Amino acid sequence: MKSMKKTIIAFILFISLIAGAASGYDTDPVKYIPSCSENGVIEIKTPTTIGDSTAYRVDVKAKKTGDTRIFSVPGTWFGGNFKSEEAIFNESANYTITLTFEQKDTVKKEVSCPGLIFSCSIFSVDISRCYMENGIFTAVFEQKNPAASGWDMLANLTYIASDDKGQSTTLNPRTGNIIKTENFQSFDISLLQEDTYSLKWETAKNIILFHVRAPVCNTASSVKCTAPPACTENDDCLDFEYCDKTCKILSCRSNEHTSGHQCVTSCDSDSECDDSLACTLDACINNRCRSEQVICPAKDSCTTAKCEEPKGCTYTTDSECKKRELEKAQSQSTENQNNETSGSGPDYTAIILIIMLLVIAGLVIYIMSMKKGMAPKKSGDSQKKKQKQKQAKKDE
Repeated sequence: MKSMKKTIIAFILFISLIAGAASGYDTDPVKYIPSCSENGVIEIKTPTTIGDSTAYRVDVKAKKTGDTRIFSVPGTWFGGNFKSEEAIFNESANYTITLTFEQKDTVKKEVSCPGLIFSCSIFSVDISRCYMENGIFTAVFEQKNPAASGWDMLANLTYIASDDKGQSTTLNPRTGNIIKTENFQSFDISLLQEDTYSLKWETAKNIILFHVRAPVCNTASSVKCTAPPACTENDDCLDFEYCDKTCKILSCRSNEHTSGHQCVTSCDSDSECDDSLACTLDACINNRCRSEQVICPAKDSCTTAKCEEPKGCTYTTDSECKKRELEKAQSQSTENQNNETSGSGPDYTAIILIIMLLVIAGLVIYIMSMKKGMAPKKSGDSQKKKQKQKQAKKDE
């Protein structure tokens, strides 16, 4: 009997665990506080204790307002707080964050993101070249992540030049000066092209190494300086250089920019950049003319689109492809109708729970009937039995 009771209790506990699988999480949306920062990170403060050991049970997904695409958000849990990786929420927009506990959507919150300003996780600097020529040290370097535009290169980077005697000089643009002032005359940092800069420093030192550091990220790029690159024509040099036996950086006026190894007058409006071609999109961006090829969107998978001068976008339709697509669509429609007619399959989880409940009910009824059968008989029945036994003795 005791073993039956234990079995019943075990069944009841098992069903309770199934019914309340997510009961360990507090899913009140009011208690979940999301925030978004300029490095593309979201943080979510929650009332639920979630650590590395249980984080696999919680899925974080996001969707930008006005967009149907849903994406998973990589990150880490510490206690009850979630922090995503950097450079995930790069657009200035509103996002819907969904937290899924035990494969059940339980919490949805809205968060507004300012857009990516700077992130160390995607920051890098590529030093193209550095060299000494006629007492002028020149270095060319490029910021490799345009997504971090808006981060002040001059204010947040430090430049270190090392000479052949093992001495280093640190140029610090934040103060407009250098930390070590010996033999210093002047230096200049200029924007050559989008995200590409040049540093020129007049010095008597023979610089052989150049470093660019980002102190806020604790990272640095370094390159060994060589002789000025020799050339025979402009195409041997970078776009913002010209050939004069060696590649030299163009010196353009304030209203000019470099393009195709020459200085080009800057623009103030899109109309100044219009080349009258139907297949180019021309615009004035940051006082520079930008031109992109027109991409003609195809109307469907059976249509080929291309841009041709002077007509612009032209379209060619493949009739055989159209026929196949129509047949495929009709076949899919018939299959969907058959699926709707056949209906959905049985819910096996619900069936199993019902069977378990019926088993428990049968056990309870069985135990109750056993108890009823073992109940003591009434005293009146015992008295009648004794009288019959006396009468039998008399008859004998």
